[in-house]
Amino acid sequence: MLLSLVMAAVLYPVAAAGADTADPFRGIWTEDLPNREQISKERLELIIRYVSEGKQSRQQQLRELYESDRGTFWTEVRDFFRANPPEAPGQSGDQGPVPRWKEDLQRQHEEFLAWLKEAYPDKEKELAHLRETNLDEYFRHFGGLYWKYGNIAATQKRNPELAAVLKEDLDLIDQRDDLLRRIRQADEKSKKRLTEDLHAVISKRFDLIVRKKQLQYGELRRRLERLRRDLENKEKELGKLIESKDAVTRQHLEKLLNPKPTVDWK
Repeated sequence: MLLSLVMAAVLYPVAAAGADTADPFRGIWTEDLPNREQISKERLELIIRYVSEGKQSRQQQLRELYESDRGTFWTEVRDFFRANPPEAPGQSGDQGPVPRWKEDLQRQHEEFLAWLKEAYPDKEKELAHLRETNLDEYFRHFGGLYWKYGNIAATQKRNPELAAVLKEDLDLIDQRDDLLRRIRQADEKSKKRLTEDLHAVISKRFDLIVRKKQLQYGELRRRLERLRRDLENKEKELGKLIESKDAVTRQHLEKLLNPKPTVDWK
């Protein structure tokens, strides 16, 4: 059901957290983690494509509105969803062929569910049950899962090793939060042991963060190398074009003066 993917973007917008200028290393603990401060460009585009119903002029209007008046933008988005409630999963009220943009959203939705089934089978099983029994709860629950894990699922396609690191980091964060809750409720004797466990989790997270940065920098180096090769090839093409000015202009002049007749097959 494609609309749950868009609803996830409406309910759970994300953006990378910024670093603390007072502590330049504090930001390493929250980089690349989901938060609700802003919305990513990818998810913003999902919302715009859906709300505009594939109309290019409406898409441009919504993009401009998002830049100039975000309060009005989100009001229009919510009004659209109130006027166009989600269809049931696996069903569509559309008549005729399904637009390409809707097919793309449906595919992304199903890809995320497939990833979730492999990475977190218990969560996927619970979600599948809600999909059959309670659509409102399904949308809300799907939104929470996509907000938390959507970036990992997307990363899996281009860099499985990095996705595994991101997933393990989120799992450690869950362990951290659980330990913090237990520490707040524990007696002094238990607090010491739990604090040691918390230190071990934080230490492991640090190692994962370093590994994540290494993998991300590796991706960046490969992208820069591809750009360097592309630039070199383009520069060579430009050099050949400049050297071939006389021949190219003569050929074009000949075509303009002596165009080939078109064949009428009727």
